[in-house]
Amino acid sequence: MASVVAIMTCDYFLLTRGNVFLSHAYDPSSSNRHYYYTRGWNIQAIIAYLCGVALPFPGFVGTLGASVSVPAQRLGNLGWMLSFTVSFVMYYGICKVWPTQNQKMVKRMGLRFEEMADREVMVVAGEVEEYGMGDVEMSVEGEGRREKGGAFGGEKGMRTAVNSSGM
Repeated sequence: MASVVAIMTCDYFLLTRGNVFLSHAYDPSSSNRHYYYTRGWNIQAIIAYLCGVALPFPGFVGTLGASVSVPAQRLGNLGWMLSFTVSFVMYYGICKVWPTQNQKMVKRMGLRFEEMADREVMVVAGEVEEYGMGDVEMSVEGEGRREKGGAFGGEKGMRTAVNSSGM
């Protein structure tokens, strides 16, 4: 668990600088240029995860009753902090050498910290389409009306979209 939290924290705060592409976050198709990664797997995150889990693993095995050395037990006692730190540093290092497609796009676009909160960018067939707040009309499916606002139709448009989807 600590490794997953570390990877997500590193990616959000350091590598993509808080820029989340919401229109792509729930798209599992292979055409998703932001979050599909390599055949659906973020290889960089898997490597960092395995490195973070490997160090305290002997100590964890010792808690199950197996006989392990005292240093292994101590590594197990530091498990959460050790896993977090190792995964964080490994993911950062790996992604600096071998960045994900999303990290490349954020860097290429020159986005500052959480700049996507003010605009929505969609990548369609490799072309970047940018929408600022108030520039997009959102069509709510099944109701035949349009809401003006940001990329998500503003607060009222979001409520309408959520209500129409049955959530």
